[in-house]
Amino acid sequence: MACFIPEIEMLLLPNYYCVWYNIFIKYLKLMEDTVRKTFICSLCHNGILGGWLHLDHQAVTYKTNKLTIDKKYNILVLPFNEIKDITWKWLIATFHMNNGEEYKFIIFNKARFNKYYNEYCK
Repeated sequence: MACFIPEIEMLLLPNYYCVWYNIFIKYLKLMEDTVRKTFICSLCHNGILGGWLHLDHQAVTYKTNKLTIDKKYNILVLPFNEIKDITWKWLIATFHMNNGEEYKFIIFNKARFNKYYNEYCK
C-alpha cells in the first residue's frame, strides 16, 4: 500500500490505522507550530550566552544548556504582563521589564519574532 495521497490512503487502511494516522498528522502540525515560535538567540549577560527563545501565549522563555552561569539564566521566563516594551538595535532586542531590569538578546530572524510576539501581545 504505497499510496501517497492521504484521501486514497485512508480508504485502503484499516480503521485503527486511520486513527493513528490522524493523530500523527495533528502531532506534526503541533510540532511545526512549536518550531516556528522557537528562535536561535544569544543572551548578552557577562558575555554572549547561546540558547533559544520560545514564544507561547503567556511568556517569552529563554533556555540555555550552559553549566557555568547562574541558574536564573538557564531557564529565564519573561511573562508578557511584566514586559514593558522591546527596543531593537539591529539584531539586538532589549526587553525592558516593569521592575526596571533589562535583558538583551541577539535574536536571529527578527521579522518572524516580531510577527509572533505582536500576535501574542494583542
